[in-house]
Amino acid sequence: MSACDENAGKPVQDSAVSAEPTGRSDLYRPVSDLVGVGRIGAALARALARHASSGAIARSNGDRDADTLSDATLRRAQPGPDLDSQPDLVFLLIASAEPRALQLGENVGAARRAIGLRTVAIVMHGAAADRETVQRATAGLAAVVDAIVVTPEFPHLSVLESLLQIYRTATRGDPGGSRKVAMPAGSEFLDVRGVFTAGRRGVLGVGFAAGPERIFQATRDAIEATSEMSLSTASGILVIVSGAETLRLGEVASALYQVHARTRGDTEAVLASHYDDRMGGLVRVTVVAAI
Repeated sequence: MSACDENAGKPVQDSAVSAEPTGRSDLYRPVSDLVGVGRIGAALARALARHASSGAIARSNGDRDADTLSDATLRRAQPGPDLDSQPDLVFLLIASAEPRALQLGENVGAARRAIGLRTVAIVMHGAAADRETVQRATAGLAAVVDAIVVTPEFPHLSVLESLLQIYRTATRGDPGGSRKVAMPAGSEFLDVRGVFTAGRRGVLGVGFAAGPERIFQATRDAIEATSEMSLSTASGILVIVSGAETLRLGEVASALYQVHARTRGDTEAVLASHYDDRMGGLVRVTVVAAI
């Protein structure tokens, strides 16, 4: 039984937030940076909150019972002073097969966009559909959120954790991460279904570097953080290369080559590049191995 299955029916008192399918598009104040949309999304959000390594996923819900969908989740707010208490970036967990979940996600995204806040939707979708089919199905959602990440229908919790970390880091820009949230160019759509199949776990590694040999150093650091063992047994890899306008296609290709050289050769690979002027002369290489 997956971690999600084990936790789906258990109430928690901490960081997960759920959204019942009310169909409302009211402005709202999420109490967390992770919002489970619909029953499946809410179950995954609760499971992530309880996962041993995800204690910092979101702020506390206090005594709110995140398992009580009718109590919950999206509290009305008006633009103005309330904006200071709302997360700049919120992640929505959405199962596309669940009735009305995509529509509710659109309502949430539109509400946040109306008050100038950022939203990333993590959409769990069947493997049979090709990219174009998925993009058509999520077109309404794409119009109101800042990025869509497509995962398998039943992703391992470690995969979701890795994706959350990737986008938290990417939207903060440089390693200091102190500046306002912004979305790098190229981060708008990512489909990782081909990498994380059959409940594969995700092992994350990140490297930063500057200077003439920056792409080699950053990639080496990311490989070391992921571990040679994980890469040598990985069935798939996700490689994301981030930099400012000085980032070259040759550097992006070099990072993928270096990582893929540590795999068994037939490993499925997904490559993405993010362009963000806040990076300056730095590059960041992010690797997630599916094991």
